[in-house]
Amino acid sequence: MKRRFLLLIVFLLLVVWAAPVTVRAAVPLPPPASGGLRAFVSYSVSYYPSYTTNFNFLLLYPDGTAFRDVPHKPTVRFDAAMLHRTLDTSDVGHWKQTGGTLRLTFPGTSLTLHKYPQGWREKPSDDKDSAYDTYFPITPPTRQALLGAWKSSSLVTAGMNGGGAPMVAAGSKGDLVLRADGTFTAAEESFTSATTANMGDAYKGDGDLNAESKNSRAAVGRWRLDGFLLTTEANGARTVRLAFIMPHWSHKGNPQDMMLNDDRWKR
Repeated sequence: MKRRFLLLIVFLLLVVWAAPVTVRAAVPLPPPASGGLRAFVSYSVSYYPSYTTNFNFLLLYPDGTAFRDVPHKPTVRFDAAMLHRTLDTSDVGHWKQTGGTLRLTFPGTSLTLHKYPQGWREKPSDDKDSAYDTYFPITPPTRQALLGAWKSSSLVTAGMNGGGAPMVAAGSKGDLVLRADGTFTAAEESFTSATTANMGDAYKGDGDLNAESKNSRAAVGRWRLDGFLLTTEANGARTVRLAFIMPHWSHKGNPQDMMLNDDRWKR
C-alpha cells in the first residue's frame, strides 16, 4: 500500500514538472486621475549667480484650489491631495476667473492675470511675441512626441576664487528612452565635489584638500501617458509626473524639449 502511494506521489510530481509553464501577461499600468487640472507654465530669467531660465508653474483645479509649484521629488500620484501634502503652504492658494481676468490669492500675496492670445500675463507688453512672464497653457503631448531618447543635466556650484569657503559643486546627468511597446530604460549619475584650491590665503594647511563622490543607478520598466500625466513603474515603484513639450517661447522657433515636472530634457 505504501509503495503504491509513493508511486502515485512520484507520478503526480512528474505531471506537474512536465506541465507547460504559463506566463501571465503584464498587467497594464492603472491610469492616473488628473481631476480636471488646468496647467500653465511661464519662463523668467535670473542673472545671479549666473544666467538662468526659470520655469514657473500654475496648477488650477475645478474646486478653486491653485498651486504655483510642482513636486521636486518622485510622487506616486499627481492630484490636489498629493500637492497639498507635498508643496510648501505658501504655494497653495485659490483662483477665480471672471471673463478675461484671473485672480490668484496665496498666503500673504495676490496676483491678477489678464488673458492674451498666447496665455495669461500680469502686465501688458508691447512685444506680442514675448514669452517671458506669460503663463502658457500646457497642452497634453502626443505619445508619439515623447518616444525616443532624452538627456538631462544639471550643475550647481558655490564658492569663489580667494573666498573663505571651499568650492563646492553638485550635478547630475540622466538618460531616458521611451519605447513604443510601453517599456522604458533610464540611467542617472550624480556627483558632488569640494576643493580648497580656490581659497588661497583663506586656507592655511599642508596642501589643498579635495573630496568627490559619485552615485549611479539604472532602471527598466513600463510607462503610459494619460493627458499630460506620465506614469512610470520600475522595480515595483510607481511615479506620476507632469509631462509636456515646452510651449512656444520664441518667435524664432519652438524648442522640442520635454519637461517632466520641473526637469528639462533634451533630444
